[in-house]
Amino acid sequence: AVEDNQRQVIEQHCQKIAEKMHGAIIAFQFYDLLVQRLGHVVTGLSDLEGLVGDSSKLYLPGEWKLLQERIRGRYSMDRERELFDAIVAGEDLQQVLDRVLAEQGDKQDDIELF
Repeated sequence: AVEDNQRQVIEQHCQKIAEKMHGAIIAFQFYDLLVQRLGHVVTGLSDLEGLVGDSSKLYLPGEWKLLQERIRGRYSMDRERELFDAIVAGEDLQQVLDRVLAEQGDKQDDIELF
């Protein structure tokens, strides 16, 4: 009876540790994704600065297209490319974000590999 009680206590502790580990993995994943996305923003803004600051390229549609292709090419996940394409196609930003949030639903606790 004592061994069964100890086993239950150990199993409960293991369950709590597993839950905390899962939470930590989700937090690290969120942090990594956030850092990656901020990196995309910084690099995209830097590229935009280079284009806008060069009067010989500023009014060339091909240069803007190249900028869009460079930005899109940095995305590693299909979802990011889909969002980028929707925004470049002229969809309303708020509608795009609302759609993404609706599609995401209960996936907040899922581990996503990217």
